[in-house]
Amino acid sequence: MSQSSSKRSLAMQLRRWLAGRTRNVGWLRPLAQWQARQRILPYALRFRIARWANLLTLDAGMPEVIDYHDQQTGLVFKLNLRDFASWMAFYFGRYQQQVIDTILSLISPQTCCIELGSNIGLHTLFIGRQYAIWGKQQAVIAFEPSPSAYEVLREHIYLNQLENVILTYPMAVSDFDGESELYLATQIAFGGMNWGNNSLRDLSGAPNSAHEGRYTNVRTVRLDTFWQQPPTDQRIGLIKADIEGAELLALRGARSLLRSHRPCLIFEAHPIWMRYFGYCLDDILSYLELLEYEVYFIKDRQNFTKVTKGSVLEDSTDCLALPVESKKEIFAKLI
Repeated sequence: MSQSSSKRSLAMQLRRWLAGRTRNVGWLRPLAQWQARQRILPYALRFRIARWANLLTLDAGMPEVIDYHDQQTGLVFKLNLRDFASWMAFYFGRYQQQVIDTILSLISPQTCCIELGSNIGLHTLFIGRQYAIWGKQQAVIAFEPSPSAYEVLREHIYLNQLENVILTYPMAVSDFDGESELYLATQIAFGGMNWGNNSLRDLSGAPNSAHEGRYTNVRTVRLDTFWQQPPTDQRIGLIKADIEGAELLALRGARSLLRSHRPCLIFEAHPIWMRYFGYCLDDILSYLELLEYEVYFIKDRQNFTKVTKGSVLEDSTDCLALPVESKKEIFAKLI
């Protein structure tokens, strides 16, 4: 037996032994949460500790769905700890803090924000709260095609009294108007479910994919078409897209908006998901270059590296794209 197989076997034996022994592991969640946020250990180790603490406490029968309060903002979430993004938010404080920080630095009271792939609102609510502080209404336009995620998103907006700030649309944004299959994340990935892995392509068989071929039909829309009857008269200041490989499709469907509104862009670039859609990072760079945008990797807070053609992506990476004519002014706000 290989060393890795032996480790997996021992881990499974431990999980079986702890199943149903809630009284023995109740201390694990707060301890794992504390260590995840202290940044004493390397991130990879903190991630593993949090993941296994989460699995062990779930196996032991502790609650899956919990009420979670963000201490700094007072935002309220109902988190299902079997979902990857949710347990990451619970243990680490927020899901993708560097993305939230970048978004909050880019939005302003004079513009609105479009979010593609809002999932359950782990970024959306922070954006909406900031606009609410500014006294703005109808300032966040959130698209989420997954019926189950959309339901939780709506509940989160209601719980936080942001209905007048965040407008929601149960559809997918792409490069055509019509209908498409939305393939659903139904398998285990990252030590739990990953409901944010719903995609307009079947990602079955890809590493870390949660797909197994199940899908539902959803409406698709081009942003250029959608904005022919805009829900607000504010200029678009930011478009944020995390849509499991369909990012280039959404950008192609927003060509007119990108030319006229010149918004900043934040998008996920996942090398495997992009391949399933038939393109690569260089294709995004070429498209945005034609529209006079420059692209940067978001390394962490206030750390951005310019992306050039031929850049190799080993894993999912968050990117920032800025209009060339205003990049200096924007970077002054970011750094």
